[in-house]
Amino acid sequence: MKKADIIKAIIKKHGLAVRQAAAILNTCLDEIVSGLTKGEAVELRRFGVFKTKKQKARTIIHPKTGKPIKCPARTIVLFEASSTVEADINKPSRKRKY
Repeated sequence: MKKADIIKAIIKKHGLAVRQAAAILNTCLDEIVSGLTKGEAVELRRFGVFKTKKQKARTIIHPKTGKPIKCPARTIVLFEASSTVEADINKPSRKRKY
């Protein structure tokens, strides 16, 4: 699923213009990024929590050359799905045939 697919779903469900639906989605995404940039956890009830974590600088080994490479410290984004989302994802589907 892509961003355009989500915009189409918003248009279909709420009868909005394309620009309005895109603006709403972009505002939501901008606010999530803004919160993460400030170091805040962003909680969307019944969906999940976005949060950041500091990753220390480290040295890794290049798989082909075997030479050590220094990776600088950085901040990574984590997402923890809510129990509701996990239950929906793991719900047995009748369409599956093993």
